[in-house]
Amino acid sequence: MCIVCGWKLSVYNSRRLVSKLMKSGNPLISKIMLRLAFRAIDAMEEWIDGIRRGPEVINECISKINIRSNLGLVRAIL
Repeated sequence: MCIVCGWKLSVYNSRRLVSKLMKSGNPLISKIMLRLAFRAIDAMEEWIDGIRRGPEVINECISKINIRSNLGLVRAIL
């Protein structure tokens, strides 16, 4: 149970960080990449809650982020 709580906290912190990046309007990070990050975070949350399988969605989002950018920031968030 403690591990699940840690994962949920990680998802919460990731969501807060991506939200701050979207509001800051940082020109180095596109809105598309941040939306993909939100999608991956949502998939992680659903996976932790046992609603559905998340790794496929997470891997798809990360591969799209890798294709669109060489920046490691969004990947580091995930």
